[in-house]
Amino acid sequence: MKNRFTSCKTFLLFLVFLCFLASCGLGDHWSVLFSIKNNSNRRLYFQYKLTYPDTSVDNSIYLPKNSTRTPSEIISAGQTQVVLGGFEEKEPALDKLFAQIPSGKLEVFIFDVNVVSKTPWDTVVAKYLVLKRYDLTLDSMKKMNRIITYP
Repeated sequence: MKNRFTSCKTFLLFLVFLCFLASCGLGDHWSVLFSIKNNSNRRLYFQYKLTYPDTSVDNSIYLPKNSTRTPSEIISAGQTQVVLGGFEEKEPALDKLFAQIPSGKLEVFIFDVNVVSKTPWDTVVAKYLVLKRYDLTLDSMKKMNRIITYP
């Protein structure tokens, strides 16, 4: 009888703990850095860097031929991709991101999914097969309401 009472007490304590975790809303505290809106008829990948004036494509995300890894999620035609940052604290995440950028410019690269899927990544990098590159300041991001629209 005592074991049953201990098991029941342990189970109830575990349920209370789970309820506490669920009420924390761990996913609710991520903040939106920016969004990319695809107004083209292409499927897109994107990449962003904090190293302006170095405008080269980031080759640290090596993608071997026939790799299933990609630079980002696919942004289908007419869709918008939200880019999440760290946990929201006193200082907004976008401000924190720009505080890390010595030049004050965030680079966002847009790629065609068809090109990246058929071309080795080192060729994409070497030939700069970028559809568009955006060089954005914190002020320009705020004026655009954090929405980068392609094209």
